[in-house]
Amino acid sequence: FFDKETWSFLVDFIDRLPQESDREQREHARTRWLFSLLYITSARRSEIANGTMADFFRDQEGYWLHIIGKGQKERDVAVTDELIHELKRYRTFLRLAPMAGAHDDRPLVFDLWGKGPVTPKTIYNIVKEVCGNAAKELDSLDPARAEKLREASTHWLRHSSLSHLGAVASLRVLTQKAGHASLKVATVYQHEERKELHDACSKLKIRR
Repeated sequence: FFDKETWSFLVDFIDRLPQESDREQREHARTRWLFSLLYITSARRSEIANGTMADFFRDQEGYWLHIIGKGQKERDVAVTDELIHELKRYRTFLRLAPMAGAHDDRPLVFDLWGKGPVTPKTIYNIVKEVCGNAAKELDSLDPARAEKLREASTHWLRHSSLSHLGAVASLRVLTQKAGHASLKVATVYQHEERKELHDACSKLKIRR
């Protein structure tokens, strides 16, 4: 996983991606959204590729993303206000309404030209390419950290999210967020436990 210093470097690198041409603007918008989404939700790339905008919803505790994971197990992942800001930014770039409606079946992440969903393989390739390019920039400053960036994959974002959250959350919260238990099915969870889950997950920050 990324230590917090490496994660901050990577986020800064993404923010500085070129945006001169139309293609570069599209790549920047999609990359920024994808990394934010993977990090905050701790979701697997297949879960992101198969999700839709309508999977975002809000209740009395805050925003959530409904995910169907391995074995068709369902869970609700707490979503931070910062991620909702990134969602609105991405949708606005695509000339969509800032927030999705309850029946919005558009993908969570579009292909480069906004015509359809990305595949899990495409998500993997984007992460590998961005981390590889970031490593080139870091080579002269910190070769060891640069080498770690080259090894990174989508699963690193999942593990980084859970590891960083581990500093402020209980093992039970981490287990739920990782998808080892289903909030949607386990309706016997108490209100206080659901609030604790959302409050803890809200402490994750993409940008310091």
